[in-house]
Amino acid sequence: VRANSSNKGRIQLTMDEELMHGATIQITYAITAANIGEVDYNNNEFYYYGTNTDFATIVRTTPNTVIDYVGTQVHDADSTDDNSSTRNNLQFYADQNPDWSVISIDDIIANDFLNAGLRDNASLYTTIIQSTAVSKDLLPIIADETSAQEIDNAFEDDPLNALNVVNSTQSVSGVQLILSQTITSDNDSDDLVYNNMVELVESSNQVGRRMAESVVGNQDPTLEPQEIDADDSQEIIILPPFGQQYIYYILGAAVAVILIGGIIGVIMVVRKRRK
Repeated sequence: VRANSSNKGRIQLTMDEELMHGATIQITYAITAANIGEVDYNNNEFYYYGTNTDFATIVRTTPNTVIDYVGTQVHDADSTDDNSSTRNNLQFYADQNPDWSVISIDDIIANDFLNAGLRDNASLYTTIIQSTAVSKDLLPIIADETSAQEIDNAFEDDPLNALNVVNSTQSVSGVQLILSQTITSDNDSDDLVYNNMVELVESSNQVGRRMAESVVGNQDPTLEPQEIDADDSQEIIILPPFGQQYIYYILGAAVAVILIGGIIGVIMVVRKRRK
């Protein structure tokens, strides 16, 4: 079960009001999928005799497709909040994201990427995007333990280029996503809190096994992720000096500033079990 995002902490940016009007926040996300399943083999020799245990005989699982709900505002399942709203305050630009494309609600339902009963909730989003760039036959990470440390080190040392290391491993794959928003006093719907949510909606396994801990396509886009195939990022919050309430900004002169929100690792995990 996913940890509630309130336990993830927040990325807080403090910005002078005079610089804020016309500024652009640009957030770079690293979305990764890891196979944390058990080690199974696609031959009888291992199960009968305990032999033939090389990498070539280990069963691999592929995260085929992910969808991303841009500008997420999610709620706890048991909350009394109004769950019928999303922020929709981040913008997706195709020229910055060659590995992503916009997908319509009709196509999401037609491809069985979402439970049809959640159509109305998904329709609250202005933009939903999809990617197949994480699709790779992944070894269980338990059979490739050095990769985990390499990836940790890469995000610590050079987060904006860490996906190069991720995609060089056999057990984890990743894709970059860049979202942005121009800050202006004319945009009353922008509360200067930014979040994002992604779900693995299609996966496959070499021997036909499925994930043990989750069901693809059942993530309610208005609720906190509960299963391991979906996750939302840390929230990014822009505050004026001295911690004033950010919804009462008096925005000043137009000065273009780009704020780079550090890479937010969103980890999806793939497990499998025998049918």
